[in-house]
Amino acid sequence: MEVKDFLTGVLSKTLSMDENGVASLFNEDGTIKDESLQTILDLDVKRISGIKPDTKKFFDDGYKKASSEILNKRDKELQDKFGIKSDKLGVELVNEIIAEQVKKAGVDLNDEAVKKHPLFISTVDKLTKDKDEAIAAESGKLTTFQTELKRKETFNSVANKAMSYFNSLKPILSSDATKAENQRALLTEKLGGYEYDIQGDKIIVLKDGKVLEDEHGNRIPFEKVVKQTAESYYDFHVTDPKSAPANGKQTPNGKEVKSTIEAPKSHQQFIDTIANSKLPVAERLAYESEHAAKFSTNPQI
Repeated sequence: MEVKDFLTGVLSKTLSMDENGVASLFNEDGTIKDESLQTILDLDVKRISGIKPDTKKFFDDGYKKASSEILNKRDKELQDKFGIKSDKLGVELVNEIIAEQVKKAGVDLNDEAVKKHPLFISTVDKLTKDKDEAIAAESGKLTTFQTELKRKETFNSVANKAMSYFNSLKPILSSDATKAENQRALLTEKLGGYEYDIQGDKIIVLKDGKVLEDEHGNRIPFEKVVKQTAESYYDFHVTDPKSAPANGKQTPNGKEVKSTIEAPKSHQQFIDTIANSKLPVAERLAYESEHAAKFSTNPQI
């Protein structure tokens, strides 16, 4: 697969960049421009800022909603209890109720009388308690939301590094850019089963909040986790196809193996056969070595 085709497939999915956009990353001689990396990073920052929500608005809206629900519920309870119909809310409603109660009792109404009335005291205490509980609940939601947001941002960084390392292992993927991207997405999904702590240049892999260790109590490096996970789902090129001899034989586990698979008639057939997981790995490795020189570097055949 050509580098430009690969980038078009990846960047069209992640940054909505079309073929012209990808083409602008290259010089006329086909080499990548020095500023292309920064161009891609700037687009990614713009993408993240577009989907990252305003956490302050999230909290404010939640608080307003909770406060409104508390007041409406309390106001209805008071009106039902004292048999009064009023458009007033909160403390104003309480004052109106007290005024009615005091009037019925034949007592002069003043600020001190209102403040000392048991209904006023109990209502203010209840509203204060409900308000504090609402703030605590919304604060908890905000903390959970921010934690999840940070987790996603961390995993995006981890996934990018994992994919870079995965590609260096030379996985056998479909020659179709979309299918290859879907195959890579499977690895990202599996790695999502872990948690990660980025410490400078190191990525610490966690499981259930604890550092992931082997049976000897040694921390398992991030690269090893990626490789072990990938090896459960993918096969890999053992040799560089460009340097493989035309009639070379793969020798997995030190044993010479010659492919019994029919020789490919096209580049696509060559790629599809290598990616066919129903065929034995040793057979595919030998097949790849025997035909790589002719078909891996010439997709027009």
